[in-house]
Amino acid sequence: MGLPDPCVVTSQTSAQRITSLLQRLTTLGGQSASYYIAAALVAGFVITVSEFIEHTVEDDVEHQLFGTDWNFTWQVNAPLNTVGELTVEDTADDPLAWWSNEQLECVLRDLKPAHTHLLFAYT
Repeated sequence: MGLPDPCVVTSQTSAQRITSLLQRLTTLGGQSASYYIAAALVAGFVITVSEFIEHTVEDDVEHQLFGTDWNFTWQVNAPLNTVGELTVEDTADDPLAWWSNEQLECVLRDLKPAHTHLLFAYT
């Protein structure tokens, strides 16, 4: 069943592990924005989901210009959890700073359909 879940950063009690197992056995899955919002909420995060649609000649001139690849791209808007900064132990190839929410990203990347691209935007 893939447990313990690699996205869980803390050790779990026996009761929590049993709950995780029952969730794995009974969860049906989904591909809707509401499914991912609910999955993030179970992990303890409140998010919103933005979806993109390609621009066509029938669209209004104010519609953003997205190509066909954007039909398979979606964005999670979430609160900022982790800020990393370059240290003396890093290399010149490493960024000066980075922003993420490692646990949330792990959970949603594990659940997302393989053919989609997932972006994260932090506030």
